[in-house]
Amino acid sequence: MPARAALTSGVAAGVGRTALLVAAARAIETHRPDALARDPLAARFVRAAPASADWPVHPDQVPDGLADPLWGRLGRYFG
Repeated sequence: MPARAALTSGVAAGVGRTALLVAAARAIETHRPDALARDPLAARFVRAAPASADWPVHPDQVPDGLADPLWGRLGRYFG
């Protein structure tokens, strides 16, 4: 497969990447004490994809907590 095709296909590209971002946010939300939603499979989905295997899936893994613009505020919205 050409290098360009590898970058634009699979779960790590396009809407697949969005799905991984939303799943990571749902995984983080699942572990909050005041969670609005619980998704016990979200973290497994994130960890299964090499492109997102090192993303946070728990609030303790978010470096700046709620102040983090992606995993804190926007992640709470997605969750």
